[in-house]
Amino acid sequence: MTRLAALRLTALGGGLLTITAMVVIAGLVRLLLDASTAVYGCCFVLVGLASVVWVRPADVFSAPVVAPIAYATGLVLLTGGSGDGGFGERVMTVVTALAVEAAWVYGGTLATALAALARRATLAAARRRAREAAARRAAGPKAQKPPKPPGPRDAEQAPPRTRRPAR
Repeated sequence: MTRLAALRLTALGGGLLTITAMVVIAGLVRLLLDASTAVYGCCFVLVGLASVVWVRPADVFSAPVVAPIAYATGLVLLTGGSGDGGFGERVMTVVTALAVEAAWVYGGTLATALAALARRATLAAARRRAREAAARRAAGPKAQKPPKPPGPRDAEQAPPRTRRPAR
């Protein structure tokens, strides 16, 4: 289980895994659950979130790009058509299914994009904390905060200025 959590894919590997997973899920949903688009949509959201987790930090924003492509690719197998009308019927069936199930496409893509943003922000914050900790360690224990410049309240407590004698 630890190896699976440590898995990091490139953008291409994450995209291929996402597309392959959606095609396999579409086939299973078509065979076992009578082509239920609601089950397929829920699985799409889960696969999109998994792709955000398993892709490398540098490629995290590829997951929201691949998500709708993977949905449409699996939808080709899920809808299937009756098989009598040929290529034109299959294309129209997929386009109609995409239009009808647009909420799943947009919702799943939005969830994937938000997860990618959250992961990227978390990684950036961790990197910043690590930089600050390294800077503190490098400065050593004798490092002190620099003196703060005098503010408006400090001017009242400062000793009065002396005037220069006129020439």
